[in-house]
Amino acid sequence: MVVVESGGCCKHSAQPPSPDSTSPLRRHQTAAEAPPSRGRHARYDRPRPRHLPRSKYLQPIVMTTHSYRVVTVDTICARFFPGRARSFPQRLMTAAWRAGFLDKLRDRPVNRPDVYFLSASAPRGLALLQDVLGDDAAHGRFKRPPAIDHALALNDFRARLEHSAELSGLSVDAWKDELDLAELASEGLVPDASFQLTRPEGARAGFLVEAELTHVSRRHWRVRLGRYAQFYYARQKYEAFFGLRSLRLLVITDGLRLSILEEAERLEFTPLRLTTWAQVREASPGELLFAPIWRKPSAPGLIPLYVRTGGEPVTVAPTMPETHDREN
Repeated sequence: MVVVESGGCCKHSAQPPSPDSTSPLRRHQTAAEAPPSRGRHARYDRPRPRHLPRSKYLQPIVMTTHSYRVVTVDTICARFFPGRARSFPQRLMTAAWRAGFLDKLRDRPVNRPDVYFLSASAPRGLALLQDVLGDDAAHGRFKRPPAIDHALALNDFRARLEHSAELSGLSVDAWKDELDLAELASEGLVPDASFQLTRPEGARAGFLVEAELTHVSRRHWRVRLGRYAQFYYARQKYEAFFGLRSLRLLVITDGLRLSILEEAERLEFTPLRLTTWAQVREASPGELLFAPIWRKPSAPGLIPLYVRTGGEPVTVAPTMPETHDREN
């Protein structure tokens, strides 16, 4: 009994092997040289493509995946194809994975999307990174976040933010995730992310991000916001660490949490800006910076992060009803 490849699946055959099928050349044939596979494949079994994917988006996708650490097709849609059908980026990501430009996280639940990343198991993606960034930088972000779904939610926000900034003549710079910010643990807090927005004239604004996917207690936020207030005001560690005086702390929650605003008001921590994941997703990716979806302490109504010069902030679809959470 021998194993013969057919349609990407392994099947047993009672026929004696031919000399060609057991030759060293046949056994060591590379993925690029092998004939194309046909039929359905297991979710994590790479077939053998004949042609490499040819797309102007291939390099940006590999570079973005490296910078974000982990992405899904939805992340790439929000970054490069907002408002377009999902089918093209899905085909592009699948082709990039099959050709060895991306790796895929194994053992995902069947109802969860595939997660793509860069590793030594994606040799063509690694070679591309080395050509563009050099050897050291290419390997610099291979470590994966400890909480994948949390990182994916943040990356979805980042993709929308970067797309909105590009359309507005701004740039998102110096993005750091929790792995990059681990040294802040000595201050009693590690933000989920930090970044800077740079205007065309060079002015910079600093942002920290806290993302909540599941409800946590009001006491948790009371303690955490107190540490942020101390970090920003009392010892001026924020300016020393980030090289900026300006700060907005963006808090994105799973539902409207007005108690967080109340805690910020009690602490007089004015840099806080609060919104929900529903409001982020309802805003057009290109208008995220200008959509009035944020709340700040001691201020009524919704505000944008930025207001266009000489114009009004854009509007978004209505979101969930405003209700106070009841937790003390």
